[in-house]
Amino acid sequence: MLPPTRHLLLTLVAALALTPTLLASDAAAAVGWRPAGSLAVPRFDHTATALGDGTVLVAGGRQRTTSDPGTEASAELYDPATGAWSTVGPMASPRYGHTATLLDGPVCAGAMPPTWCGKVLVAGGTVAQPASAELYDPRTRSWSPTGPLITPRRTHTATALLADGKVLVAGGETPIGTPPSSLSSAELYDPTTGTWSVTEPLAEARAGHSAIRLPGPEGRALAAGGYRDDRSRNSIASAEVYNPATGFWSSAGSLTVARSDATATLLPDGRPLFAGGFGSQIGPRRSTEIYVEATPDDPWIDGGSMNVGRNWHTATVLPDGTTLVAGGGSSGLASTELYDAQTATWSMAAPLATARTRHTATLLGGPRCASSCGDVLVVGGRAGINPLASAELYGPLPPAPPASVPTAPTGPPGRVTDLSAKALSARRIRLSFSAPGSVGQGGPPANRYLIKQSRRPLTAATFSRARSLCKGGVCRLSPRAIGQRMTLTVNGLAADRRYHYALRAIDGAGNRGPLSNAVRARTRKDRIRPGRVKTLSARGLSRKVRLRFRAPASDQRKGPPVRRFVIKQSTRPIRGKRGFRRARSVCRKTCRLSPRRVGAKLTLTVTGLCTPGRYYYAIRAIDEGRNLGPTSKFRSVIVKRSGRARGSCRRR
Repeated sequence: MLPPTRHLLLTLVAALALTPTLLASDAAAAVGWRPAGSLAVPRFDHTATALGDGTVLVAGGRQRTTSDPGTEASAELYDPATGAWSTVGPMASPRYGHTATLLDGPVCAGAMPPTWCGKVLVAGGTVAQPASAELYDPRTRSWSPTGPLITPRRTHTATALLADGKVLVAGGETPIGTPPSSLSSAELYDPTTGTWSVTEPLAEARAGHSAIRLPGPEGRALAAGGYRDDRSRNSIASAEVYNPATGFWSSAGSLTVARSDATATLLPDGRPLFAGGFGSQIGPRRSTEIYVEATPDDPWIDGGSMNVGRNWHTATVLPDGTTLVAGGGSSGLASTELYDAQTATWSMAAPLATARTRHTATLLGGPRCASSCGDVLVVGGRAGINPLASAELYGPLPPAPPASVPTAPTGPPGRVTDLSAKALSARRIRLSFSAPGSVGQGGPPANRYLIKQSRRPLTAATFSRARSLCKGGVCRLSPRAIGQRMTLTVNGLAADRRYHYALRAIDGAGNRGPLSNAVRARTRKDRIRPGRVKTLSARGLSRKVRLRFRAPASDQRKGPPVRRFVIKQSTRPIRGKRGFRRARSVCRKTCRLSPRRVGAKLTLTVTGLCTPGRYYYAIRAIDEGRNLGPTSKFRSVIVKRSGRARGSCRRR
């Protein structure tokens, strides 16, 4: 039996998704994605396990990527016969980064199977009780405690081994709340006694690795890749094979490249395929490898390269022998690919309706799979930082309408669900999202967007009143395919301020799609001083002085022009910070001017100088972050007496 798909904690950069739509020559045989309902609780980093009757158990996970992850104890059940989700009893402990393994084996096919047959073992991954383990009983739809792990761990692997139902747990890292450190220890779970026993540790400590049971009656397990610790995430390439008959690990060579968070699937010919993953200093990988045990001196061969680099994705072997890879990436991908083992080639497949990462994928089978037998159920995950509750099925699509009845694409563009905003500096924020289709999630990608910015949260009621980012109100972009990651940089923002964003896609007929998810970002604090006023000049007139200078940049030589100035006047030379501080301000607090560009000529007239004599002036620019620029060189001017003073006069 294959181990369930795992999903681990990691923070990565965004990736580009190229997702062309799958076309079939025969409309009745078209293959793609269709909705499969929604979870009651959105989640990612959960587990999904196919039960003996064909239903799928989804357990645990989390809802946030912050230090408070919103860990879930709830569990839900998908019934392919009805296409509906139902809630089952919750686990005793909330958990994510755990494993879920169906207890099964040849002994369960006998006339009197053991009582543990068909149950699901969930182990590790909790915060409060990091060593705890539980059993789910499909007959009662409830959980019961079982023996705890000897070593608390998370992001480990669990592999069903022998006919007696024992489960091998290997590697992982220390629990949340402790300094992250990879583990080399391994232990065996005996379902008959409900206890764990220590077995020989791995030769190299690893977490975020991939493990799979090798074909054959021996029940051996192959573990490969991973990383050494969570802080540096140094990916490793070594591989090892565990033999339950001896209880020892042996070397299985090394992957051609180091990778963690990859997928491991067993091809129809019995060879394990390792795809994608994360490489240190590289990011998501496109490369794949196949383990060939018959050549122990050099057991790893190239499996070809995927079209898109990905990690945190899923890989599922389909009934026709091809392998379906879906989603992944740091913020979520909609693209999917198919691997043909006979030709060793990768090809793009139909894109997911919702871009997602850290989700699960389960091949449906069993008595209750009904018309969905052989389909792949994809559940949850996240898009950007938003947890998903949606589920999709990959398989044959319903027959298209008869050719004699023409159907034109109708409906508004699809909804953007993964809009994200990130502050790049004190004056710039980058927006990123996946391009939706111009007709729902179909048709060509939408290339026009109404993107709004506000200082207050954006909703459907406030969107129309918010400020548009692009000239003419519509931003024109050029996505090549649905799901491609688009970016837009907003410049000229104020420092240390929070901005809210949302958008709507627009099709060629002017139809507006649904409002996207609303995001926010705060620009960074401005710690760069404005430039120095270098061209100050002063000219004395009748009871007044005219000052002229050029507007400096708000960030030394970069950024928009400064619009506020501290202008001081004195009857003594203004030298240094002390002299500037003691001088008298010309304006209340600051003088506000309106230069159009850096270097624009500015003029300010100081009036009411009734007392003749020499006056000195100096200027310091002040930006929106209240950073004061250097003091300009002072300039002096003589104001002569001119007739009788009228009106108010400035004191000297």
